[in-house]
Amino acid sequence: MPRDRVLLLLSTILCVGVWSTIALIVATDSYAGAPGQTPVQAEPEPEVIKTIPGDPRKRVTEHPLPFSTHAIARLRSSTRGCTATLVSPRIAVTAYHCLARRSKDQREGLPEGAHSDRRHDDLVLKFGYDRGKFVVERGVKRFGAVSPTSDYAILILDRAVNTTDPNSDEPYIRPLVPMIDFGGLSYRDFKHENVILLGYSSDGQIGQRGERLTYHAGCIAGSNRNEHIVGSNCVGYPGASGGPLVSYELNDETGKLEPALIGIASGQLRTELRTISISTADNFADDLDDLLIHEEEQTGPFKP
Repeated sequence: MPRDRVLLLLSTILCVGVWSTIALIVATDSYAGAPGQTPVQAEPEPEVIKTIPGDPRKRVTEHPLPFSTHAIARLRSSTRGCTATLVSPRIAVTAYHCLARRSKDQREGLPEGAHSDRRHDDLVLKFGYDRGKFVVERGVKRFGAVSPTSDYAILILDRAVNTTDPNSDEPYIRPLVPMIDFGGLSYRDFKHENVILLGYSSDGQIGQRGERLTYHAGCIAGSNRNEHIVGSNCVGYPGASGGPLVSYELNDETGKLEPALIGIASGQLRTELRTISISTADNFADDLDDLLIHEEEQTGPFKP
């Protein structure tokens, strides 16, 4: 090979090597952070919450209940996941702390019972959710009423859900009847063996990080923590907050079991046992009753 061709080839190889090295250095600086810049770091994987030994919960899909659970939604915001329950075409109930983006929001949130027109575009409810599939999805138009003290929030949905016509092209969901429709009975009037707590718990095994709706049947709520919240031995994990405490009673006329919303999951009582405190429906009955009356005036009576 002529000498000039050899020199040209060596020069080309040298140039390619130099520019490759420079590109590698630049790429490394872009990842690790060049001088004066904040290093770029990958988002850490969320810690998997371990399921306690002997956890009594079951998955709804594997152990169905004698009533439809499509009225229960996985509630997602920009910061957390919780559970909510449809009680009428445009009204759902959840825990107040599920809506607080930061502790400051919880301390300086809406006043007790306040009605707000402030939109919450980051809140999404997926009713009947299970592993990515759901029956109906809705957003939140405004808060109907809230209470940081009693830890409840009544949400007005951005669009009504079909709760009247099972034969409609729109997906049909039967709402979970609030306790106030059972003649003002207190949650203590229901049989404990018929009380269950449902929610989208984020434990890794049974709840599968909030992908599966689970329930604890036969748990008891009743030991008072304060005038607003009661204790229970119902098991749940983060993500179950706002989930319904349900009692179902046999209707002698129809022979069917009728579920009633008698409370919602509030906070964790004992972390090692994963027991949940309950905000009973007594707390939000008046606010909910007012909103249901207003809704009926706007849309007509609820027909299950």
